[in-house]
Amino acid sequence: MRFKLPSELMRFRVLVRNQKIKQHLKSNKSPRLHIGCGSNHVVGWLNADKFNPAADIYLNVYKKMPFKGNTFDYLYSEHTLEHLNITKVKFFWKNA
Repeated sequence: MRFKLPSELMRFRVLVRNQKIKQHLKSNKSPRLHIGCGSNHVVGWLNADKFNPAADIYLNVYKKMPFKGNTFDYLYSEHTLEHLNITKVKFFWKNA
């Protein structure tokens, strides 16, 4: 099930995202990013999702990632690619 975030909540989540990322990087020796987490939050990972307001950070995979390459030691994504528009898959892999 997808959640529609009110625009005010989405703007807030974008504003606090950098702080949440810094917090995760500071508190984890081996930073890990879970892309498209949905309701499956993994402990010890930075759980990112566009639709689930309970995710640690808001992340739209159709846009450039809000961190530099090699920021995370591990990336995990399950059941995300099949939801992408076929024209955006290459963009996603180049920016992940």
